[in-house]
Amino acid sequence: MAVVCSDGLLRVYDLSVVRAKQQGLWQTQPVQKLQQSQLQQLPAGTGSLASRQGTTNSCSIGDGSRKHQQQVLSEVQNMPLKQPKVQQKAKPAAAAARQAPGPLHIKPLHAAFAGLQHRKLQEILMVYGEFPARYRSLIWEYLLHLPHNSTAFTLLQNKGMHAAFKNIHQQLCLLGSRSTLAVRLQSCLSQLAHWCPLFGEVGFLPRFTFPFVKLFGTMMETTFEVAATLLLNWCKGWFELFPNAPLPLLRRFLLMLAHHDQELGSHLQSLGLPLLQQLWEQLSGALSDLLPSQQDWLVLWDHCLAAPAGPCFMYKLLASYLIRQRRLLLAVRDEQQLTQLFESRPAVDIQQLVQQAYKLQETTPHYAVVGSITLTPLPSVPAGSASYPAFNEYPVGSIELQEMQRRRIQEAEDALIRRRQVTTTYIDVCS
Repeated sequence: MAVVCSDGLLRVYDLSVVRAKQQGLWQTQPVQKLQQSQLQQLPAGTGSLASRQGTTNSCSIGDGSRKHQQQVLSEVQNMPLKQPKVQQKAKPAAAAARQAPGPLHIKPLHAAFAGLQHRKLQEILMVYGEFPARYRSLIWEYLLHLPHNSTAFTLLQNKGMHAAFKNIHQQLCLLGSRSTLAVRLQSCLSQLAHWCPLFGEVGFLPRFTFPFVKLFGTMMETTFEVAATLLLNWCKGWFELFPNAPLPLLRRFLLMLAHHDQELGSHLQSLGLPLLQQLWEQLSGALSDLLPSQQDWLVLWDHCLAAPAGPCFMYKLLASYLIRQRRLLLAVRDEQQLTQLFESRPAVDIQQLVQQAYKLQETTPHYAVVGSITLTPLPSVPAGSASYPAFNEYPVGSIELQEMQRRRIQEAEDALIRRRQVTTTYIDVCS
């Protein structure tokens, strides 16, 4: 008989010996050995069989005066069969990192994340109303398809400050000529003027460029290429009559406005030149003077850059603003009231303004479109190319005349300063 004992061993006893023990018969029983066939009949799950002959256990009987040597036939260690160890594959480092909690580090997205296509970005913009502030600059870079021509930019940067922007801090009332913002603005304007002589003579360029310089900060190459792309596309047609304002373009804008709001368009046309000057003031400032907060301006340009209509959507935004201020504009009767209205910057819901601009875009006929409908980015040049493409959509003769006038004025100012220095020195000597 096989019995599993409390110590985990399987012991096999002869039943005749057990019965003899119970009946008080203490005759020694011969030790029987298990045959191989008997061992094979033992319960499954046993691991090893050890035959131990001559092993004795002392058994006490009754008063313990007599002892009997019990013969243990065999002992079987009841151990489960060893399962082969399955080596677990080492987890990848990325999976281990995901399981182990730790601080969250968000790295700035690179412009290559733009596997998100232009259409996907437009969908995000329509759902959330604006791009996330953290990634706005990267998204704008992608939308404008900047080439990042570092070699050509370095050559422009090495030319130093342009003479036309020597005292730019005085024009914009910045903190001082040594302020970081003033230095960045001077640098960007100088690079634009070195790239194209026209931009050294354009009076509105500091106002147009300043918000973008402030947004992109230390990324000087990106700031320059953004400004250049905007001047080539969103400012298309602005320089045909330079140094005069683009009056034909502004009149086409009023015709487009009259198409959507006949009463308002007719009233604004009756205001004549003062209204055209105010419209030009707003456009040449990149619409930054229309809205009371910088955040609203950023949202406005999110849609201006991402709209499927292209650069011409900027004029739809301006038309939408005028329609939103319809009641106030219809009450204007002269130039002074008009100027006061635009300088007061009336509050406007930026999201409603943008939505109305999209509706205007859907209902504007092709003949009434103002501005370019396609984006022409700066071309991606081979690495090491030493120049950006030339910009020549302006009257060259006017620029030469402007340069001559500026040089004459600069020479007169220098002569006046020298005279003052001589006079001061003479007075000091005489005293």
